Amino acid sequence: MREIKISSSAREYILSRGYRAVTVELEGLGGCCCPLFLPRPVLGFPDSPEHYRIFEVGGIQVFVDKMAAPGPGEVEIALVQGEQGVYIEVRGLYHLAEKGMCERQFII
Repeated sequence: MREIKISSSAREYILSRGYRAVTVELEGLGGCCCPLFLPRPVLGFPDSPEHYRIFEVGGIQVFVDKMAAPGPGEVEIALVQGEQGVYIEVRGLYHLAEKGMCERQFII
């Protein structure tokens, strides 16, 4: 996987809350054959780090689910202002199945 970026505002947000790690999980949403998976950032370390690739970005460890694949653009963790407040968002990561690979097996 290529480089992961963390926006300066997201980095400040993470560090200001006392965290030094972000775990990027893939959350499955519906679907029959190939559900839609959305990257979901969770502040802190994962329970099972062996299921993640580990990156060091600006003093923060980023754990990315091994089934995640980068899209055509940048992979970035950003801070977003939404209707219900501020939150962290991951852009540019997809589940391998969303790349038309549902019927293949992968060993990573």
